[in-house]
Order: sequence, then structure tokens, then C-alpha cells
Amino acid sequence: MVHSRSRSALIVLAGSAVLLAACSGPAAPTSAPTTVPAATTVEGIPADAHPEIARVSLEEAEAAYLADSAVFVDVRSIGKYELGHIPGSIHLFFATLEQHLDELDKQKWIITYCDCPPHEGDSAIAAAVLLENGFPKVAPLTGGFAAWKEAGLPIEE
Repeated sequence: MVHSRSRSALIVLAGSAVLLAACSGPAAPTSAPTTVPAATTVEGIPADAHPEIARVSLEEAEAAYLADSAVFVDVRSIGKYELGHIPGSIHLFFATLEQHLDELDKQKWIITYCDCPPHEGDSAIAAAVLLENGFPKVAPLTGGFAAWKEAGLPIEE
């Protein structure tokens, strides 16, 4: 009996260590597009959703915005979009994105953004959907809308 209790405790301890390691990964750097480390979940969406998808830094996104060389896709709820968004961005809620693929140009660079820092959960899922549907150049914005706003970049309400 003691042996099975010890094994159960060991399993719980090992599971806790794995979870702790996953939740304490470092934040993604804001320089060149990177792969993001593992993290916790945000409202049931894995915060480390699609870590294999390179993120675009705030600086790169700002340059693309100023040069009008990318389409910004806001994948947050309509309520959050209406409270403020990147000027000229298109609102396509990430959960219904597949129903609106024909509204986007596959030849354009698409930058998705959400409110899921530091790992861009919703925008990474949206980017994965776009990549899987033949959009060749897609990247989630590192830090999302919060980073854009915090940097004092243009916002439309």
C-alpha cells in the first residue's frame, strides 16, 4: 500500500514539475521574428499555440504599417476592436476566420494581432489557419495590440 502511494505521489510531483517548467518559460524577444517558448493557457487557448510560426516584432510591424506593405488583421472580439484597433486593420474574429478567407489577398503580407501577450495565442491560431489555406506570408504581432498601444503607435477608435 505504501509503495503505490509513493508511486502516485511521484507521478503527481513529476507532473507538477513539467507543468511548472512549461509555465515559467521566458517571454518572447521583441526583435526579429522568433519561435515562442511554451506557456500557460489563456481562456482555454494554448498560449504557446503554434510556436513554430515566426512572430513579427513591433518594430517590423510599425515599419510595415508606415510603408503600407502589410494588411493588419485584428482577431479579437468585435467589442475589443470597437474600443480601439490599428488604423486600417481588418476585423476577422479568429474563431470564424475560415469563413472569411476570401476577404483577404493571398499576395499580401498579413500581420495578425490579438490581446494574448506574451505568446499571441489567438493571432498564432489565426496565422496557422491562414498558412494552412495558402497564405504564404503571415505572422502574429509580438505582444499584440497591447504592445502596439503601449508603444504609442496610431490607434483608431
